[in-house]
Amino acid sequence: LVLLPAHDRLLTTAPTVESGDPLELFLTAVRTLTPRDRLLLSLKAQGLSYREIAAAAGIRESSIGRLLARALARWQRARAAMSHT
Repeated sequence: LVLLPAHDRLLTTAPTVESGDPLELFLTAVRTLTPRDRLLLSLKAQGLSYREIAAAAGIRESSIGRLLARALARWQRARAAMSHT
């Protein structure tokens, strides 16, 4: 899954988790993230190195590991919260 800035519009629709559909749960969790978190996680999921992610996101390479860890933690918390609803 590649998330581009153009997809932000699609990810800001009202979340619905009633269906229990795994894809809908995934997208609902992604919707809770900031655009920067979505970008970082998407770039990492595509297999980019920290150096490549830094260049693409305009962030210092030395910050990428910390920012990715925080973004992943926020996404995991969002998914866990939805699993309990």
